[in-house]
Amino acid sequence: MDVLNRNYLIQHDQIPTSYWNAPERVLQFGTGVLLRGLCDCVIDEGNKKGIFEGRIVVVKSTSQGSLEAFEQQDNVYTLCMRGRQNGSVSESFQRVGAISRVIDATLDWSAVLQLAQSPDLEIVLSNTTEMGLRLEEKDSILENPPHSFPAKLLAVLHTRYQAFQGDPTKGLVVLPTELIDHNGHVLRQLLVTLANRLGLDLEFIKWLNEANYFCDTLVDRIVSGTPAPAISAKWQDQLGYKDSLLIVSEPYLLWAIEGNEQLAHKIQFAKAHPGVIIQEDISLFRTLKLRLLNAFHTINCGLAWLCGFTTVYEAASEAWFGYFMEKMLHRELIPALPDAIDREQAKDFADKVLERFKNPFLNHHWLDISFQYTTKMQTRCVPLLQSYIDKQGKLPTSFVFGMAGFIYFMRIKGQDEKGWFGHFSGKRYYLRDDFAPRWYEIWNLNDLSEVVRAFLAEQSFWLGTSFDFPGLEERLVGFLSQIQDKEENLLRVLAQNEADANTH
Repeated sequence: MDVLNRNYLIQHDQIPTSYWNAPERVLQFGTGVLLRGLCDCVIDEGNKKGIFEGRIVVVKSTSQGSLEAFEQQDNVYTLCMRGRQNGSVSESFQRVGAISRVIDATLDWSAVLQLAQSPDLEIVLSNTTEMGLRLEEKDSILENPPHSFPAKLLAVLHTRYQAFQGDPTKGLVVLPTELIDHNGHVLRQLLVTLANRLGLDLEFIKWLNEANYFCDTLVDRIVSGTPAPAISAKWQDQLGYKDSLLIVSEPYLLWAIEGNEQLAHKIQFAKAHPGVIIQEDISLFRTLKLRLLNAFHTINCGLAWLCGFTTVYEAASEAWFGYFMEKMLHRELIPALPDAIDREQAKDFADKVLERFKNPFLNHHWLDISFQYTTKMQTRCVPLLQSYIDKQGKLPTSFVFGMAGFIYFMRIKGQDEKGWFGHFSGKRYYLRDDFAPRWYEIWNLNDLSEVVRAFLAEQSFWLGTSFDFPGLEERLVGFLSQIQDKEENLLRVLAQNEADANTH
């Protein structure tokens, strides 16, 4: 059987030579499935429609993973979009060839700096998770490569500034997709702070601020990554080729970019897909997605996995857990939204979220969602809890149960060659969380009350402040006791709690 690569696309998709010869106009930090399943496929559509004509150079910044599949397939991969949208089921495939090459930053950082000097380069994409948008104490742009993502980007921009002698027309459009409020503004400030810390030329800092566009963005598409082996084998027979890079997403796509007409002219690929929106204020999209999708994922993640659900679909489709999620979304999360947001619009968005969660074709794994779980709870969920209490004057029951699930999920038992791990109901699972060592210390305390008090008082979890609300400690201890006592019957406990709540 053939392997998907450039020759396959030329033969079967009738891709013209001009597609492959397009200049490298995009520098992307991150090889992850979200960028490949959202941003890269949009750029690919723009290339195929002849409205952008630019290829992507991807930078692999971490030590995890191999580039072997990218090299074997000429960086070409398949995106399968399948699921429910507007009440109907659809399935389609897109072969994406927009990536020209993938550079391992740890092995060939000089290649990234060489690209920074290219007159063709116009756009920077990134998705380094919320943890990526921060500085390191010993950051330097002279390292090979610089450690943090902001330091890497500053090195790229400084190299470009020097290569073009401060030409204001050679600035770049920077489109970070990390899920934090005002991600473009945050990234710009990090770069300015680091530039000042390193004593870089004031004229460069002026060029950094004035010649480059740092855009706030919001991306929304569930991309679940590689499908199960049985499904992969089925699609392999259906498509007629092998693809080790194949990824799966839902049909829904939103890429909101804050900017004006001048910016829109610079990123022509936006015209290729109706889900790409450029407007001067994207705050509504940001709030709805961050609070009703991402925070909703996060607060349910640990509890859903402890109840025995592997994927989002399994949890949302089970009667009691599905009801638990729906009740939390409509009765606790929507009431916690800012007053300026239209409630009918919020309910419509929430209903679409539930429909997307019940997509039977999407294997969105809770363990994948748990990546950097502590930071996600901190940035996505705590503001909602605070807002609900401020507005309602009481604790949100389902939300607090979800928080207890998070705490218990972070019950780290030890560390082996694969990393930190937990153990629940006979299963070992691994936690990819920068705060794992601290969780290990917390769970070595004597009892649940001490664990909860340490959790609420841990300032490194909560951006330098302690975290507590009247009655929260007692509720968390109570829920944690239920989880601890009923490991193998946790879903039954949840169902009973929901049934009891409905009788009062």
